[in-house]
Amino acid sequence: MNFDLTEEQQLLRDVTRDVLSRNYDIARYNEVIESDRGWNREVWGQLAEMGLLGLGFDPDEAGPIEVMVIMTEVGRRLTPEPVAQAALIPGGLIAEAGTDEQKAILDDVSTGAVLLAFAHDEPGVRVPVGELNTKAEGSGDSWTVTGRKNPVLAGDSADKVIVTAALPDGGAGLFLIDGAAATRHSYRTFDGRRAAQLDFESVAAEPLGAGGDAGDHIAHTVIRYQSALCAEAVGAMEEALELTTGYLGERKQFGVPLSNFQTLTQRAADMYVSLELARSMSFYAAMSIADGRFDPVVAARAKLQIGRSGRHIAQEAIQLHGGIGMTAEYPVGHYAARLTAIDNTFGTADDQMRTLIADIGSYGTVSL
Repeated sequence: MNFDLTEEQQLLRDVTRDVLSRNYDIARYNEVIESDRGWNREVWGQLAEMGLLGLGFDPDEAGPIEVMVIMTEVGRRLTPEPVAQAALIPGGLIAEAGTDEQKAILDDVSTGAVLLAFAHDEPGVRVPVGELNTKAEGSGDSWTVTGRKNPVLAGDSADKVIVTAALPDGGAGLFLIDGAAATRHSYRTFDGRRAAQLDFESVAAEPLGAGGDAGDHIAHTVIRYQSALCAEAVGAMEEALELTTGYLGERKQFGVPLSNFQTLTQRAADMYVSLELARSMSFYAAMSIADGRFDPVVAARAKLQIGRSGRHIAQEAIQLHGGIGMTAEYPVGHYAARLTAIDNTFGTADDQMRTLIADIGSYGTVSL
């Protein structure tokens, strides 16, 4: 299996890294996440000018590997702009399932003029499966949606929301709704990002695409979302490890650098092993999607390892930094918070383990 990026993908990585590095250090990051919006419109415009907000809408131009590449850089710089949440993931869903008229909105998404959101999670549900409490009702050619979605990442600023809802005759449908039509309760998540609870009370809704049961499209979107989060987590782990090894080389105890203490370097080496395991699984998830395999077992395996590696690296990074790792003025704590948030999005590592256990009866046996 080839894990090497092409020259074009390497260029995409380098350009994305350069733009985000110029815009964000820890002081600027703290300033932006404390603002009312929680992200920077100017940076959003720069990402749009580079064509990153429309990446993957046309599979002939870019695909899951390119999305993985830029999301890794988003994670590396702790970029607060909702690149996946408000553009790549819901935009990819419209590109996959929308009508030609609905796909026309993707031009505005690519330029950063329109923000989207994917509203699927519901209160009290740990994993994105099972029966939906949000209901859709049809009357002639008109549809309405009633229910509650929470958390909706980027739901506080979305112009258009793609909502999943149970259909009257069974199955789950996808509906395009104006963000202003929902009652929004915006809040900050514990990692400093923005989300919202969206309440719908007989809100006018437009079926996405041809309408009807959209279970496959929903499953594909969740898997793409998980892959993007895995890539972002890998970038965050890379930077957390780099900060930690740099600190061990600079910080002195008893007159010598901490890196001279074998136990500490061994712990850093274990962090590197966790990172490489996570990186391999992120590639595995993205390459499976690129091959047209939207396998929930593959997604669960990837997110399980990402969750375990992220928890290990986050905890070790803070402990090896000591007290400074807990301060808001130093980035390590923010990386730990983001990794924890990613683990809790679309099911924690423990939830992924339960998914794999439930499917264990379908695994084939190996004959020796």
